[in-house]
Amino acid sequence: MEEPPRDGPSCWEIETRFIALPLGRKLGVRDKVRLNAPPNTVLETFYATHSKKPKAGQLICLSKQCDLPTIKVERWFRYRRNRDKPSLTTKFCSVSWSSLCYLISFCTGLVVLYDKPWFWDPRECWVGYPQQPLQRSVYWYYMMELSFALSLTFTMAFDVKRKDFKEQIVHHATTITLISYSYCANYLRIGSLVMLLHVSSTFLLELTKLLHYLNWRPASDLLFLTFSSVFLVTRLIIFPCRVLYTSFYSSMEQYQPFFGYYFMNALLMVLQLLHVFWASLIIHMLYKFINGTV
Repeated sequence: MEEPPRDGPSCWEIETRFIALPLGRKLGVRDKVRLNAPPNTVLETFYATHSKKPKAGQLICLSKQCDLPTIKVERWFRYRRNRDKPSLTTKFCSVSWSSLCYLISFCTGLVVLYDKPWFWDPRECWVGYPQQPLQRSVYWYYMMELSFALSLTFTMAFDVKRKDFKEQIVHHATTITLISYSYCANYLRIGSLVMLLHVSSTFLLELTKLLHYLNWRPASDLLFLTFSSVFLVTRLIIFPCRVLYTSFYSSMEQYQPFFGYYFMNALLMVLQLLHVFWASLIIHMLYKFINGTV
């Protein structure tokens, strides 16, 4: 049976193969040499079905089964775990793609919203609601953000796993629901502000990771401080004081609340709770960073 014809390469594959990989090699991104764990059926079965980090008692039991010293069994698991970790090149390619997408998203949002009255005064989000015309630029901005959020959600299972994986899933699910619902309920103005506000710090974080992978320490440290400042200001000050306030109170000056009012604000509050969670992590990292440089 003939194999079905394969589709052409995706944008991610093109960017990785022809841009990220050559650029990474030119800038000095090199993978560390990793020692391979020798083939061992017993240890491999335990690794796949029980635990990747066996406890002391399990190590002793495995060493007896394999007739190996405990230290060699422990070393085998360490080598095996290292082999499963993504390489530096893999992480660089992944972050370079997300950096490009977030940067395009941020620049597009600025171009689309810069001349809109609600960009400067959030109370304008509710003037004339719900009969607000859908502008073509705002429509395409929405479609781009929704497509990007969907692609991030679908690729997270295959991407580099991070410590806040569960929180990221909640964030992406809330974002997709918020974008979709705000479009259907004609909350386009407040929705566009939320999207731009979030991406303003996210693309700085991705660029910080890129510089870290390139081992450009002074530049990555400076950009990390910039990202931290932008994140804390936009997520803990501007978002609650401008966006949440106008969504909770200014909107009631124009119309009486209904189901959409409560549902929209509930989603925004979920985002704000995630902001507080991530802000605590960032403040902790800032504390360690300052102590490490003093």
